Amino acid sequence: MRYLPGPLGLYRLATQTRTVDARFDPSAKKATKAVKADLALRTGFAKTAKTGAATRDIGTLSTALIYSDGAKWVDVGRTAVFNGASSAAFTYINGSSSELGAGISATGGSGTWSVAGTTAKSSTSTQSYSPMTSGQTIFQTQFEYGVYLTVGPGYSYYEYRPVSYWGGSRKFATVLSVGSYCAFMENGDSLEKDSTSASTFTAGVAVSGTLGFNLSAKTGYTNSTKLKFTMLKNGYVCGNAGAPGGTPGLLTSRT
Repeated sequence: MRYLPGPLGLYRLATQTRTVDARFDPSAKKATKAVKADLALRTGFAKTAKTGAATRDIGTLSTALIYSDGAKWVDVGRTAVFNGASSAAFTYINGSSSELGAGISATGGSGTWSVAGTTAKSSTSTQSYSPMTSGQTIFQTQFEYGVYLTVGPGYSYYEYRPVSYWGGSRKFATVLSVGSYCAFMENGDSLEKDSTSASTFTAGVAVSGTLGFNLSAKTGYTNSTKLKFTMLKNGYVCGNAGAPGGTPGLLTSRT
């Protein structure tokens, strides 16, 4: 009898159903769970692993969601209004796409995770945030995160990445500086940005309690994610990376 070693135990190289002790909770704060894994094997290696969630069949590999870590707050926008120069309204509309950070681990254990690129996820509903007329603010919504197990020919690994859009909203104060690429605007006029990439939030996904560090997040001003300034005084809209009408990065307003 041949066996395939893996972090969840030894997989016998024949179609079988067995209960495995799945120690995949990366925070090690929740009780260990047992997962029924129906292992359909092809050419002597794991082909498909079912855990009650949908699986992705990619040849001799199988990837399945084995643990949900619940909803996590994600930065999707930020701006600042100085000296009451304008109102600023941010909208995260149905279909808005965010590049969200992911983690990877060989064992899934606490302290074994490292950063592993990004995964694109889109919203499935519209989230509007009340206009602000002063302050420096980050806008957040929630995405569900979970642990995925990939099993291949003689190896396996774990990924911690977004599962789906969850929803919700909150804003909190931060510290931002006004950009140096400024365009003058008269009282009552408005500018709406909806066509260029925004800056990356290097710690934009709050998962340090799970992985030991936060992950990055990036949301662009697309045709469904918008930031609108309406001037309350004569003043300026400013970008920190380029002109407001071009590729501004962070957008703010000032008098």
